[in-house]
Amino acid sequence: MVVASGSRDKTGFFTQGVKLKANMVDMARSVRKLGQEDPRRVFHSLKVGLTLILVSAFYYYDQLYNKFGPNTIWIVMTVVLVFEFSVGATLGRGFNRGIATLLAGGLAIGAHHLTKNLGRVGEPVDLHNLIALNIEKLGNSLEGFGDEYFKRKVGEACKDDKEILEGYKSVLNSKKCEESLANFAAWEPGHGRFPYRHPWKLYLKVGTLARECAYRIEALNGYLNADMQESSEVSNVIQEACTIMSVESGKALKELALAIKTMVQPSSADSHIDKAKSSAENLKSLLKSGIWEDIDLLKVIAGVTILKCPHVVIIVSESTPAVFFTK
Repeated sequence: MVVASGSRDKTGFFTQGVKLKANMVDMARSVRKLGQEDPRRVFHSLKVGLTLILVSAFYYYDQLYNKFGPNTIWIVMTVVLVFEFSVGATLGRGFNRGIATLLAGGLAIGAHHLTKNLGRVGEPVDLHNLIALNIEKLGNSLEGFGDEYFKRKVGEACKDDKEILEGYKSVLNSKKCEESLANFAAWEPGHGRFPYRHPWKLYLKVGTLARECAYRIEALNGYLNADMQESSEVSNVIQEACTIMSVESGKALKELALAIKTMVQPSSADSHIDKAKSSAENLKSLLKSGIWEDIDLLKVIAGVTILKCPHVVIIVSESTPAVFFTK
């Protein structure tokens, strides 16, 4: 059985050798037939092979390779792309490739100069500054609400205070602009510590929270223009709590806006929020006490509404560090 197995191995090896020889003969006949039918293909193959051997010398001579570096591969690619059967066709394709390269280089240089001169302030900077500015406007509006509300009750409000207080209105209509800037910013190359994972979409989340806060301020601003009059007793009771809540909430938002601009972790925003929450709890306790039995609660509705502001500011303040200051 061992002898039979060895005999089969020899027969299989011999058969493979015969098949290989037959394949080589068939290939030689095919090449000969191709040369007889179209000799240009044979000469073209020889010319391309010889040219590739010559240009490959750039890889083996250090002086040539050091001069061209990795760009040497483009020499080889040029040979592969431009060689044709005839000299005229080769020159024509080489000329077209040269013109195309020059035009592409010219367009690249022109685009570089155009973006350099016109794009110094790009979408990422615009989006970043827009979010920070919107939060700062909310802080100014909210910070001035308490004083403005009680000043109007005694007729001391001024025009400048009103303009500052109504700065929140531009935030209400900023959604479309933010989405457009975020879409363009997503195409920017990686930079900063986020590289290619910069949280452009999370900017929109903070913008949404800022608009929610702006709607709260708009509701408060409606009470400034309302005809409801509070008694001096009611004003004295809620003035301190409302003023502290609005001022501290506004300071917290302004602290967040500054932190976004400078990309530095906010330091004192939490303390302002704690003070606003404490004043909100005090006002809740007052509203639950028995001193309001003979007072129309519609007269303190502004104070009740402002209780929601610290809650919104807390949401904004907790989301903002997660977006901008987390690695």
